[in-house]
Amino acid sequence: MIAVINSDSELEGKIQQALTKFGVAPEELKFLSTPEVITDIVKFYFPEIIIINLSDTTLKIDDVISLINLDRRFLSFGVVAIFNASGDGEETFLAKYRTSNIITFLENYRIASNLGLIVKIIRQNYQLIFQSDFATNIRDGASGSLLIENNIQSVSAYTGIISTMLVRRGIIWPDDKIQLQIALEELIVNAIEHGNCGITYEDKSRGLEEGRSVVDLVEERNRDPKIAARKVEVLWDIEDTQTVLSIIDQGKGFDVMALLNKLRDQDKMSFHGRGIRLASALAREVKYSRRGNKVSLYLDNTNAEHDIPPGLRAGEPIIVKKGDIIVREGEESDCLFYITSGKYIVYVNGKRVDTVTPNEIFMGEMAFILSQTRTATIIADGPGKLVRIDHKAFISIIREYPHYVMFLSRLIAQRLLRRSGPSAKK
Repeated sequence: MIAVINSDSELEGKIQQALTKFGVAPEELKFLSTPEVITDIVKFYFPEIIIINLSDTTLKIDDVISLINLDRRFLSFGVVAIFNASGDGEETFLAKYRTSNIITFLENYRIASNLGLIVKIIRQNYQLIFQSDFATNIRDGASGSLLIENNIQSVSAYTGIISTMLVRRGIIWPDDKIQLQIALEELIVNAIEHGNCGITYEDKSRGLEEGRSVVDLVEERNRDPKIAARKVEVLWDIEDTQTVLSIIDQGKGFDVMALLNKLRDQDKMSFHGRGIRLASALAREVKYSRRGNKVSLYLDNTNAEHDIPPGLRAGEPIIVKKGDIIVREGEESDCLFYITSGKYIVYVNGKRVDTVTPNEIFMGEMAFILSQTRTATIIADGPGKLVRIDHKAFISIIREYPHYVMFLSRLIAQRLLRRSGPSAKK
């Protein structure tokens, strides 16, 4: 379910049209326009994404935001805020809701071009969002990456997911979330325009003087299929005392020292180099590779206290290697597994039938819930990390966090639908 908190009928039509273009079915959307319905959905249901109109003057939006922030279930949701650009500016909303669970902010006039893409990105990375709720206690050695296409309009969703994850894990303070998100967005945009697309400092200056935006310049370069195929990779490595964020493009690189010297001499309010300045103000250190196609931010972990539920503290972390047998077909089911990392192959009667990755979030849950013997053998296809949850741990978890039962039930239902095909939805 995608819950839309909004009472503006004209805006409702724009939202529905934008999401339909990206394959969102009408029955997936739940429009909420009265306080009673909003409260019911927020308290008793589990939408995967919430879209909220911050500029809605009919609804008490601040009360809704407070309700979402207090409900720990919504730490696992993708919350998208839209607002009226002709009213308060984006900076006003960013400042007001800087510690909220909102992943990204979107001006109303960008709904048609951006909202569907943002929802698609959140859905594709749902496991990462959900994992940050469960895995707050599994910090040592946590690492991951995202690949970002040459699309400027997609960047805010990715940076929102990354910065929100770091806040939920206690790596950065909530008050620093927006600054980190903006810094990452600027650096990733730089990697796209200067790195992947080869737009020079002079090209950009000339384009801006001619009234063209960075989006326009990137779209022009993307007409070359070779350039359009390039990606920007964002990696994070969470250690005991520091977190390293790296942004890598597939371009030819550039003269790092020449750029830094140019930025040092220019107006600090200039659009050029804003990402580097913001990153330098937040990170302990910012390093460029010699080639210039990689920038790394070194952040000191804050160990910030926050209200994120530990969730899996009752579980047992397990490190696996290639070839390890996780479960065997026909054996008794005494646990389920939360997938932190790795790739796993599923065999039935000795025949390979499926592959399981962290995007599945759990494995072994059906036999566990139904108290049945295992129907398949699952073998690790490489190194990975799991959290083993036995019956005692599971009961402990759901007593404290009963909403996980609803989430697990939805996962099982979705898998049954996928395996049964379209006819199962009828």
